[in-house]
Amino acid sequence: MKKLILILIIGFVVNNSDAYSQTTPGKVSLPAKASVPGKVSFSGKMSVSGFSKDGAIKEKTPVELFKSFKESKYKIGFAFAGWGTYPPQQPVLFDMKTTVKKNGKVIGSSTRPGWPWLPGDMFVPVEAFDFIPMLQKDEGRKIKGSKMNTLTASYEIILEMNVSAGQNVSGSIEPVNFMIKF
Repeated sequence: MKKLILILIIGFVVNNSDAYSQTTPGKVSLPAKASVPGKVSFSGKMSVSGFSKDGAIKEKTPVELFKSFKESKYKIGFAFAGWGTYPPQQPVLFDMKTTVKKNGKVIGSSTRPGWPWLPGDMFVPVEAFDFIPMLQKDEGRKIKGSKMNTLTASYEIILEMNVSAGQNVSGSIEPVNFMIKF
């Protein structure tokens, strides 16, 4: 009986070994039977929800804003899908770019390269973009030596997701702009 169970387990593992294999990160490859030359295309969209049109928020500090994102009061949504021969469950690497403007002047910009995303609809964590640290840094410049003060400026935040270089993928995501008035 023990031998029969052992044979069944070994047979199961051998037959399902493909389900446990990993792909090489950083490359999106076409399925072997696809014969389409060139790059694979996709389309996608980002959105930010929860903010009023004028950008006025109740939060008075970047920390409170971060907490509101974590509690899902504000959300960053992202959806993308492939066209034609796009492999359905292959990740695409995106560079997450953040630009923050204060009263029309750029106060910070950063890019976080190589974030993997699978096709579908999802929420993006606020940590994927750097606007909270940029707001916190601006708050620190304004109120040196003070522990808890509030921001009183108007900020424009621009979020972008660009396909990382070196992939056989083409497509673009429209940047999202939104205003925050502390």
